[in-house]
Amino acid sequence: MSNRHQSFLLGSTLSRLLWTWTLCTLVGCTASSRYIGLVDASNPRAVQLVESSGRTYRLAVGDDAALFEGFGGCSVLVEGPRRLRTVLVRDWAVTDAGDGSAPFIGVLTREGVRWFVDDVQTGGRVYLDEASLGELRLHVGRTVLFAGYVSGPNTVNVVRWRLLGPQPPEKVGAMVP
Repeated sequence: MSNRHQSFLLGSTLSRLLWTWTLCTLVGCTASSRYIGLVDASNPRAVQLVESSGRTYRLAVGDDAALFEGFGGCSVLVEGPRRLRTVLVRDWAVTDAGDGSAPFIGVLTREGVRWFVDDVQTGGRVYLDEASLGELRLHVGRTVLFAGYVSGPNTVNVVRWRLLGPQPPEKVGAMVP
């Protein structure tokens, strides 16, 4: 290869890299970033994150779409690459359930007389004070978001809760605990 040909290829490669960088900068592509804001789930087909500055991003959450529809009004931290005004969510955490407290999220389970959730945010098991459950006890097996105060070792007195995700199909002959 001649020096002239090598110089042309090098210049061509550099100009393509510069063009790609410029295009991504102007269009708004990022490799991966963190975004914090409130979830606007008023349109379940286009869940958005509203930052404190008022800037909004559409959230592409993949398999967690049904959960994010239930996060309306919650403050979340999402991480992932951004393409134009859409964040491709790779990781997330709910930082505020709307009342200033970080919630617990998981499938409501009952074993014997104990009620618990394996919290997806902390990875720990959280027991629920049975006296504080109210109608929540009717939703065994459902994914729930709840907030409350600690009343004992790994035990939370539930103050507020909401169901997340789709309603499972009715079980024929199922008994309510």
